[in-house]
Amino acid sequence: MPESHRYYYLENKMNAEAYKSWAKSYGPNVYEFICKVIGTFRYEEQSYKSCNGILHMCKNNPKTFSDTAAKICLESHIYTYTDFKKMLTKLINEKKTNRSETLPEHKNIRGKSHYE
Repeated sequence: MPESHRYYYLENKMNAEAYKSWAKSYGPNVYEFICKVIGTFRYEEQSYKSCNGILHMCKNNPKTFSDTAAKICLESHIYTYTDFKKMLTKLINEKKTNRSETLPEHKNIRGKSHYE
């Protein structure tokens, strides 16, 4: 292992198997996505920073969103941190905009006639 790559291994005490194991906790698509990310680099140590970033994003969001974002990236054959982040953000924003904008029907809500 080159000296510059050994830094990440020693600093993080993580290897490809550790990232794959961590990814399994978020779902099968996240696991498969992390496997693909690791496989896209010439040396697997180069992928550790991307894997770390992806899995930390998954930690801060619902597992279903993370798994869905990974599935979409896998179907599109896109295996980068940046594209995963864009997809996850897009899914979260879509969820926020799909919320109902109207108030629920309630007998105590005053209508516009009350203020005339």
